[in-house]
Amino acid sequence: MGERTTITTADGTFSAYVARPAKPKAPAVVVIQEIFGVNQVMRDITDGLAGQGYLAICPDLFWRIEPGIDITDRSDAEWKRAFELFNASMSRPASAISRPPSPTSAPTPAATARWAPWAIAWVASSPS
Repeated sequence: MGERTTITTADGTFSAYVARPAKPKAPAVVVIQEIFGVNQVMRDITDGLAGQGYLAICPDLFWRIEPGIDITDRSDAEWKRAFELFNASMSRPASAISRPPSPTSAPTPAATARWAPWAIAWVASSPS
């Protein structure tokens, strides 16, 4: 079972859910939240990866909009709120986000997080 931690950057402080494997040294994976925040599904995925031997961390990507989002997909109101947050994250000023990578350059982590935010979580939750 993981725990919440706080990460401090030059832009501010945000939380992340971290799950550690049994071994002290392990490969790491970043789990990218869905539009519902770092909810129970994301925590379960992160815990599952730790159970497979990875140090797993799921950062709160909505922290600049509304920190600590933890909603489900069980009601119309939650779906509506999730898309409000998603749209708010996509409408940030161009100066606050990375441009998509050019075809001749490798994607940066910021560009990947901006243009494909749920790919890692989907892969992590997909059956082998």
